[in-house]
Amino acid sequence: MDAITVHDLHFTYHESASVLNGVEFVIKKGETVALAGLSGSGKTTLTHIICGVIPQLIKGNISGKVHLFGEDVIGKTPAELAGKVALVFQNSDEQLICTTVEDELAFGPENLCIAPQEITSMIDAALKRYHLTELRHRDPAKLSGGQKRLVALAAVSMLTPKLIIFDEPLSGLDEDGRNLVAELLAELKEAGQTVMIVEHDLTAVTATIADRWLVLADGRIAAYENPQKLLKSRLLYDLELMFDD
Repeated sequence: MDAITVHDLHFTYHESASVLNGVEFVIKKGETVALAGLSGSGKTTLTHIICGVIPQLIKGNISGKVHLFGEDVIGKTPAELAGKVALVFQNSDEQLICTTVEDELAFGPENLCIAPQEITSMIDAALKRYHLTELRHRDPAKLSGGQKRLVALAAVSMLTPKLIIFDEPLSGLDEDGRNLVAELLAELKEAGQTVMIVEHDLTAVTATIADRWLVLADGRIAAYENPQKLLKSRLLYDLELMFDD
């Protein structure tokens, strides 16, 4: 079964120009795929549709099909899709709300009324997996940018989503933070996790992480290439994608 199947997807915000004009693509289960495009190209709109934010919370005119692991997601709420897809924000401060890392990881499972003992076991496993054990009782607000990104990833992973979407995961981090997050992305890929990375810096994750790139332009997928072929093409320069936000 494919992870994501998008067919003839159109979307227009009310009283605005069309944003998506017949988007089509497939992401296979276990793939790591990067989504690129100029500012305003529709990347955020597309991810919001996949996550159920559009059209449930943000309204507009939508048509087409979006299937997530075989389920039609159009009309589903973010809560209904929580076990299938999770979004890691570009700005971790907007996502982290608790005063300790432990509480941050517990927040989602507690809202699902999971037994306390099971939550504790889940937290222990997530802290170990994401190299956060020593930060268990730290305030997320006082951590480095890279550490915050890992806490956000660990928190969304507590709900075991089948698909994780990262919004520019390396943006705003120093070299150590970028290396730390890149290592975790590579580990997710190795573990068979399905991942979509929204990224402007095409050289940041190409060589070791992304299997393929989707490039959005004029509301459609303009390229559907493997990383090496895409970097060698003139498409990047023609679209002025690299480092141009």
